[in-house]
Amino acid sequence: METARLPFCGHFGACGGCATQDRPYAEQLAAKEAFLSSLFPNVPPIKVTPSPQIQYYRNKMEFSFSHQVARKLEGPPPSLEFEDRFGLKMKGRWDKAIDLKECFLMSPAVGPLLAEIRGWAAEEGLPYYDLRKHSGVLRHLLLREGKNTGRKMAVLFTAECSFEEDDLLESVESVWPDATVMHAVNRQLSDAAITDELFILSGEGCIEERLCVKTPSVCKDIRFRISHKSFFQTNTLATALLYSRVAELVERFSPSVLYDLYGGSGGFSFACGHAAKKCVSVESVAEAVADGRVNATINGVEGVEFVCAAVENYLQAAPDMSSSLVLLDPPRAGLHPKALAAVIKAAPPRIIYVSCNPKSLARELQAFSQSYKIDLLEGFDLFPHTEHVEALALLTRV
Repeated sequence: METARLPFCGHFGACGGCATQDRPYAEQLAAKEAFLSSLFPNVPPIKVTPSPQIQYYRNKMEFSFSHQVARKLEGPPPSLEFEDRFGLKMKGRWDKAIDLKECFLMSPAVGPLLAEIRGWAAEEGLPYYDLRKHSGVLRHLLLREGKNTGRKMAVLFTAECSFEEDDLLESVESVWPDATVMHAVNRQLSDAAITDELFILSGEGCIEERLCVKTPSVCKDIRFRISHKSFFQTNTLATALLYSRVAELVERFSPSVLYDLYGGSGGFSFACGHAAKKCVSVESVAEAVADGRVNATINGVEGVEFVCAAVENYLQAAPDMSSSLVLLDPPRAGLHPKALAAVIKAAPPRIIYVSCNPKSLARELQAFSQSYKIDLLEGFDLFPHTEHVEALALLTRV
């Protein structure tokens, strides 16, 4: 979907949420293809699969409450004027937010919902958090939405405090009447949505999402139970395309074992499990492993083994990968150096590498190039209006 007016959000330029919204989408894709080709000059031109939806594509966002400096006042003596803002971080600032009135990344409901929360906070008299002084109460609002199920979640993060829960519920439900609403207490200094305590105020405390994976041989609907801590790709529709492509590659080789390293809550294992005799999903985050086991039960999947361990530690046991396929989906920093060395030493015939940071992939391919050749390199746009792009590589041992 293209729009005649660019940029189409009134906050563009001040807000840090979008960087390239002022460019037509076709131009954004061309820039991402050029970026990937510059990182990998020795492969054919790289195509980027576009996102099926370029507005309201995100299924998760976090918004910040910020008590911040508005301006310096002339003296004598000089002083500071403060303001309260609730929304996304200001472009280039860690300590300031903008008052968000609309957002085209997640949902048309974001603007009205934030306005309701803003009004509720004013009526309650709850102070916004000051990141410099580490004072105040209101810290973050986390929103999640099942794009294929319509299920919704709102989590309010505060410092230690009490408030009238029914009034908060009334504010959320005036915009999202069927949402599950939670209150999370964060006692840490870090500017992150950390949960020390969690209270479910309404609903089940989780939502369900579905992904449709299509390959030449299967079409299956995968159900995911998602908690507020769950890792789930933020662009549901584009993720379905990425998962389908990876499943198609796994089908091509039908490995005896698929090692899904950095497996999260098992998304790739569920998408590709039909093409392997067994899947081993290795993930260091205990909550993600727990979600994966629940999701396996929900989907009736029995062929996935979930292991809670750091990948570099798991690989020290040197499992036999001679007839296996390794799937890598590491965080932005890339593979742990010990994990990189262990995968190369294990010498699986093929490796599928999914990277949310192609610069890390390009760096690590220099190490893989001693033993592997690149058979395939593609891009997937999971983040329209930003400079981020997902890369997919297929490596074959030579």
